[in-house]
Amino acid sequence: MAETEHIIEVTDRSFEQEVLLRSMQTPVLVDFWAAWCAPCKALMPVLAKLAADFGGAFALAKVNTDENQQIAMQCGIRSLPTVVLIKDGQIIDGFVGVQPENAIRALLEKHQIAPRVAQPEIPPPMPAVPPEDRARAIAELRAMLTSTPGDAAIVLQLTELLVAEGDYAAAETVLKDLSEDRLKEADAGRLLAAIRLGSLVAGAPDTATLLTRLEGNPKDSEAEYLLGIRSALEGAHEMALEYLLGVVRRDRKFGDDAARKAMVEVFALLGGVGPLVKQFRSRLYSALN
Repeated sequence: MAETEHIIEVTDRSFEQEVLLRSMQTPVLVDFWAAWCAPCKALMPVLAKLAADFGGAFALAKVNTDENQQIAMQCGIRSLPTVVLIKDGQIIDGFVGVQPENAIRALLEKHQIAPRVAQPEIPPPMPAVPPEDRARAIAELRAMLTSTPGDAAIVLQLTELLVAEGDYAAAETVLKDLSEDRLKEADAGRLLAAIRLGSLVAGAPDTATLLTRLEGNPKDSEAEYLLGIRSALEGAHEMALEYLLGVVRRDRKFGDDAARKAMVEVFALLGGVGPLVKQFRSRLYSALN
């Protein structure tokens, strides 16, 4: 089967890049098959249909086991077809043999993988409102939202201002007025990531205090972690990812894997694409393995 937007042919050499690294951002369903395997051929169109229907919520990777025996052995493949679901570089589920479409859908949905609409490129943020004008702009937008409830453009503008003000609880409440499908789109996703990151530093020391702590103790994981999040919210994304990756490398268990989770949020803040995301996704995978 030829590669399409959501289906990729994977080899022993490309497995790490195309499956393990990719799975740090998007779940990957891996189909182990062989040309002589009739059940494999029966399963292929079912998986291809699901990949199209889910619109990028997961990637479908196809591994010809006759030509790529090394990775099949590493994954413990003993019969064909075998399908495994990989997330964050780890196998989390799977099945053996031909399964009906509804059963595979149920497996995906069990892991919070649901069909989504194609996401447009992230538009640039709305023009910055000077801090002294934000209160007035917020009040005006709230009034507009009262007369036109659910207006997506107003909701996004108001959320953007509330995030800029650091009122993350209010921003989350406003953003939830959008439909579930609209929340999955890229511009809303960027704001959701900012809200989640902002909530992590609510009540935390300011940047100057954190820097002083880190200078006094370079192994202060909490200070480095919080500096990473604050840097991300201030737009210093590369610095943020450096701080967070430092915690992952030195203290993986800190806060129940909090630094890795925060890196994933920063990737979302950046739209999940671009050279910075690609670079740090690769470095994160190396640090975890």
